[in-house]
Amino acid sequence: MSCAQKTDVRPEQGMIGYWYGESEKDGRKQKWFIHRSDYGTFSIHFKFYSKDFLVKWYKEYGTWRITNGIYSTATTKLEDENGFFYPDSPDKIYHGQYQLLELTKDVFRYKEIKSNEIYQVKRVQQDFEF
Repeated sequence: MSCAQKTDVRPEQGMIGYWYGESEKDGRKQKWFIHRSDYGTFSIHFKFYSKDFLVKWYKEYGTWRITNGIYSTATTKLEDENGFFYPDSPDKIYHGQYQLLELTKDVFRYKEIKSNEIYQVKRVQQDFEF
């Protein structure tokens, strides 16, 4: 990690568990609940709101890892109100890459390399409702 990054824990261990984040842009709110396992899999449940009304939800499933300070994900399965679906071919699997900005026992901030968008999540319990 570079000097600009703050970490209180090893990234691989510190990112395991349950996390919650939200953002708002142009009057639309996005909320997400993440579970990262210690064996390298993840699930994310997204909810999208307009004027406090849920307008869309979906879930992503896949794998995650840390390599040279870069947090990478590969989404291999998705789910929405119509059920599960998969990328048409391996080249259509969504690969995300993120620079770690801050990781403490309670807060995780990271920046998507492709868009420069910064995300922040806070640690929550498994039974967290959102």
